[in-house]
Amino acid sequence: MRKAPKVFAFLCLLTLPLTVVAAGRESPNLINVETATFIGDRGTEWFTAGAFPGNDTILVAGVTLSPEITLRGVKANVIGKDGPVLPEPPEYVRLGERETGRVIVPDVSTIGKDKNADVIGDLDAPPTKEELDKRAKDAAAKLSSVPGRFTFNTMTTIESKDVYARLYGGEKSATGFIARFDGSLKQVQTLSRLPRGAGTISSIAIGSKGEVYVSGAATERLADAGGDRRLDVPENVPVSDNYFPFRHVYIARLSPDLAKFEWVREIKAASFAPELRALKDGNVSMIGPSYIVYSPEGKLVQATFMDKSRVASGSAVCPLTGRYTRVGDWMSPTGREPYRCPRLTIYDPDGKVHKYLQGWRGPFFAPHHFHLVADSAVRRSAYDNEGNLYYSTWSHGGNNCMGRLPYDPERTIPDGLGYAGSSTYCFVVKLDPEHNVKAGTLWTSAGSIMTLAAAVDGSVAWTGNGNDTPNLPNTLSRTGANQIAVVEPNMSSYRFYSGLPAVGTRVVVGGCVDRLKDFAFASGTVGGKPMLLCLSGAVAEEPLPEGKKEMPPLRNPVQESFAGGLSDGYALLMDLTPKQPLALDPPQREAAPREKKPYSGPPLLWPAEGQEWLIGTEKCVTVKVTFRDDQNKKWPSFFMGRGEAGGKFTYGKEKSTAKFTLDCPSMLQVEGLQHQRLLGELIKPGTSADGKPTAVIPTVKVRVTQMSGWEDTGDTYDHERFPVGKCTISGVLEINGKTIPFKDAPCRASFAYPHRDVTAKWTKPNFALPHASFKVLGKDLGLQAPLADASITVSVAWEAVSNVAPSGPGKVPVKPPSLDGSTDRGADDLEK
Repeated sequence: MRKAPKVFAFLCLLTLPLTVVAAGRESPNLINVETATFIGDRGTEWFTAGAFPGNDTILVAGVTLSPEITLRGVKANVIGKDGPVLPEPPEYVRLGERETGRVIVPDVSTIGKDKNADVIGDLDAPPTKEELDKRAKDAAAKLSSVPGRFTFNTMTTIESKDVYARLYGGEKSATGFIARFDGSLKQVQTLSRLPRGAGTISSIAIGSKGEVYVSGAATERLADAGGDRRLDVPENVPVSDNYFPFRHVYIARLSPDLAKFEWVREIKAASFAPELRALKDGNVSMIGPSYIVYSPEGKLVQATFMDKSRVASGSAVCPLTGRYTRVGDWMSPTGREPYRCPRLTIYDPDGKVHKYLQGWRGPFFAPHHFHLVADSAVRRSAYDNEGNLYYSTWSHGGNNCMGRLPYDPERTIPDGLGYAGSSTYCFVVKLDPEHNVKAGTLWTSAGSIMTLAAAVDGSVAWTGNGNDTPNLPNTLSRTGANQIAVVEPNMSSYRFYSGLPAVGTRVVVGGCVDRLKDFAFASGTVGGKPMLLCLSGAVAEEPLPEGKKEMPPLRNPVQESFAGGLSDGYALLMDLTPKQPLALDPPQREAAPREKKPYSGPPLLWPAEGQEWLIGTEKCVTVKVTFRDDQNKKWPSFFMGRGEAGGKFTYGKEKSTAKFTLDCPSMLQVEGLQHQRLLGELIKPGTSADGKPTAVIPTVKVRVTQMSGWEDTGDTYDHERFPVGKCTISGVLEINGKTIPFKDAPCRASFAYPHRDVTAKWTKPNFALPHASFKVLGKDLGLQAPLADASITVSVAWEAVSNVAPSGPGKVPVKPPSLDGSTDRGADDLEK
């Protein structure tokens, strides 16, 4: 969709009212904050990962840019042999000058000041396309060294702000460390770090027998860490990719005392900050350079290429099956306008598609019976220990598909927190291990989620930016650029909701170009209590407009003040023990009864007797056919297409005629397993012309040969602008080589015209949206038991136009394909 200018969008956001969390959204199981605290020393450091090993201790990892690190009075031991001191950045690097339009990108090897920067262009002397292409080709690594969103803004007034680079694992002096704390975070039992500048620690995983695994970015200095070291070169894993800040990563197993590497495996490939997940079979997975699995002994078990474009860092791995997700979006034109289509795919460990969710494709949502064409994306995903999958989304507009079931866009996700959306939408959804929706919610009316996690007790946690104002008894701060939310398992109420000012604003914990992560979550038990840990970096204070400042929120801090450097570690430890059983089922909210009042406005514009309606004039998709079993035992099946050219029907109150064919050759969501899909068993294996295995997918045609006279339903459409009529249709359904007659199928249609052109005076409508339904048996479609005798509802929706013109001087007949008067641009393919 067309984007609004940034200035206009900013001004619009300023006018959005900030609401207060309603009492109905407050959980009876409010979380107890054990501590919200700085943990750092005089240098620059931040936290990146945590883990609960199950022995009432807590592991915390992070990155320091200083030569040494001491936490809670304990100085770090060096894993292996230390290297020489490297220079650390003395201040945050300013990236741009608002007055000149200069954009400065630091080199990948050095985050220095402007002397190590490239000037991409000035407003008064823009580079040519050829110059830009050459620079991009010759300096791909350099241009991706500080991804565009790895930045933060410091505002001095509403009109003026400076842009700085966030601290991240690509700093030359970046050194990973790991600490074992007691269960309260007050005492450090063990602290170890890598050799100076050897790499980072971005993730921790605890194996089935208590093994401690770490991973992160690496440099050649990692050789000084010792241990059983090997460079692995998985096939089909690219070394370079502009979406990612790293070209060299590692995974290692630590000794129980965290003092040394038992083994370390390095991979030189494009990667975001790698993330680990311990698997049920005893192995450990790593995503980042691709999907990699190692045994506890360091043997490479699996290396599967992951397509790493568009928010690859939002992927997650199921601990039970080893399957992994791919999220994001891609451009899928509707035929009438551009469209960013969301993606949620579950892959088997070998890279084969297991389930294909979302990804409906733009042409499917273009017709006005859907028109869910607001740009949308899946941004994050996470698995809990039971194999349930969680994902968060983003949409730019209310007419989006993200509030619909990922396998059934005709039905909505549960309304958890009960927010009403406005402009930018953000949803969180929970799927069971078979990927059925179990819970979901819209999060505020203009939300954006950066980090998503599932807690050990089934609660759901995320950080991001919403436009609600936290106001719970356990809220730490009502303000802040970042917010943290923890909700009940059914996502109907807040267990914790707070702003986190001056926390997570200047560091990168993980992520990639498209979506950084500014916080890390970990969950487990301490002393039998379920706990949730949120980690990041914090500064002493954050400047606000007009000279104001805000400080990180503290509660029961183990360190009461900022220790020094550019950043301290920040930890928020929460006790999840509930006061009553947690809510698992979606809330049952009774909708207020809608009283249907007779229409009392001006006369509605009905078609003229005998008016001709054309079908098949469009080049874009205009038809949808749905197959749904009446017992809802299976997910419905969907087809899309268009009317065949030359089809038409005539409108009449006493008698109508019809002869048209709705051709739907494209079945939706045919990738992956189909056992949950109603018509999945009709998809058969086949062989392509070049001998490759493929699938034989059924097609659908609906031929309409009879239509009864039209009646007034008394209903109206589009804010009582247009009338809705009803009739019946008869014809045949063709599918899977079978011809199934249907008779007197109920049909309804709205009749409209381009009402936004107020200068035109229409005497007849010129656009219709009919939809009809009829029933068949499963065996009529070729289904076997147990669905052979099941009742199946077939619903059909299509568009029709009438070649009429408005009255008035200079008016000529037009073919209006949509209610807003947009014309067909000829852009269509059924997106093969």
